[in-house]
Amino acid sequence: MAIHYGIIADFLNSKNDPANFDIVAVTSAGFVRYTVYQSATSDRTTTIPINSQFATSPDLFNLGGSAVSLPALVSSETVDAAGIADNATSAAVLRQTKLILFAAQNNQFGQNFIFPLGDLGSTSGARSGANMLVGNPNQSPISVIYKVNGNPQPQVTLDRGGCVAIQLNTAPAIVSVQTTGNAVVALAIVGKGQDFAMTLIAPTA
Repeated sequence: MAIHYGIIADFLNSKNDPANFDIVAVTSAGFVRYTVYQSATSDRTTTIPINSQFATSPDLFNLGGSAVSLPALVSSETVDAAGIADNATSAAVLRQTKLILFAAQNNQFGQNFIFPLGDLGSTSGARSGANMLVGNPNQSPISVIYKVNGNPQPQVTLDRGGCVAIQLNTAPAIVSVQTTGNAVVALAIVGKGQDFAMTLIAPTA
C-alpha cells in the first residue's frame, strides 16, 4: 500500500488559494486516488492517471465542495486500473498557498505523538495562535487524549474521517498525544494576514 495523508485548513479564510497534493511514483504505478474525508457526509474522491511517474491533484478545496467541513483530512494513494491499492513506492508533497508540506508514505501508522511548542505566535484575532490538528483515517471512531506540560486536557472523540483543530494556549510546552487508533497529527501556527505555517508530526510509535 502506498498512501499519504495530510490536512487542509482554512484559518485565514483563504479557500480561494488552492490546496494540491503532488505525488511521484518511484516504482511502477498507473493511477492515484485523491480523497477529501468527511465524517458527516460522503468522502469526495477523484482518480487520475500518473504521467511519467508524476501526478497533481485538482484543488482539494474544490474537490471537497462547498459543504466540506474544515480542517479536513486528505490523502493521495496509488492504485491500479481497477482502483485497488497497489504496492508502489511513492513520495508526496501537500501544497497550500505558501505552505509546502512533505507527507511521508503510510504516515498514519501511529498512536503516540510528542512535540515541543516554543511560541504561540500572534494570538490576536479569531483562530490565530497555535492549533493542534488531528485527523482520523480509520473506519471507526477514535479518542484523542493529550497533555500539555504533563497536565491532562479534555478528551476529544473523532468520528471516521473526522478532523479537529484544538487551540493550544501555553508556550513553551511539551505536548503529548495518545489516540485509540492510528491518527494524523499536525501543528499549525496562525498569525496575522497570510502568516500561516503547518507541519505534520511523526508518530513515536
